[in-house]
Amino acid sequence: MAKPDNWDALSNAEAVEMASELFKSFRGQFLVGQALYIASQWLQTQHVRIGEPGNATEMEMLGEALFGLGYIAAKESRTRKIKLIAECPDVVEVPLLTPVVTEEK
Repeated sequence: MAKPDNWDALSNAEAVEMASELFKSFRGQFLVGQALYIASQWLQTQHVRIGEPGNATEMEMLGEALFGLGYIAAKESRTRKIKLIAECPDVVEVPLLTPVVTEEK
């Protein structure tokens, strides 16, 4: 299900209904798991604390227990990319999660 061109014109009820249908679908569950993995890994790369200290580990818990397929697929994909880079560092350029440089004020 792609985001419709008229998304911004939909009523809140229509948007919630469409998003709920996606969330309940196999694809929606996969996407949430993938997002949880990416977000938890990103939080772990931050040198400046963002949010509560346990957010990353709690995202891992949710991803592994409730959204396993997408979470594990994202985790395995990253593991394969890291292995490929290790085996062929001069040939493969694969963007991985990188920390965002922030300045403390």
